Amino acid sequence: MCGTRLARPERGRPPVYCSRSCQARAYRRRRQPLPEPGTPPVSRPTGVRTRQRLRIAEAVWRIAAGQGLEAASMRRIAAEARVSLRVVQYHFDSKHALLVDALRLLHEENERLAGRASRTA
Repeated sequence: MCGTRLARPERGRPPVYCSRSCQARAYRRRRQPLPEPGTPPVSRPTGVRTRQRLRIAEAVWRIAAGQGLEAASMRRIAAEARVSLRVVQYHFDSKHALLVDALRLLHEENERLAGRASRTA
């Protein structure tokens, strides 16, 4: 696969890959189509990150509404959002940043709903 010459065994099937990493690369290539030459590498879609941050923020809102803001620990937020604690820590540096961002997202959502309600009325 990678161009390395493979030794032919005396018995059994001949090897196809020179190593496990070469085999894994070949598997990944088969799973994903190759990009056109000259195109920049594609990173993870930002929509996924945005949805995950919103899901975590919604978990903060649910906990704060039901049990108060004091009950909103990082572990409880992660459990409520059904993500690992590490995912919460990846998106938010600290609990303070998480709470501030959740409040900002709540404010944006309320403004969006208020704008929609004023247009329909």
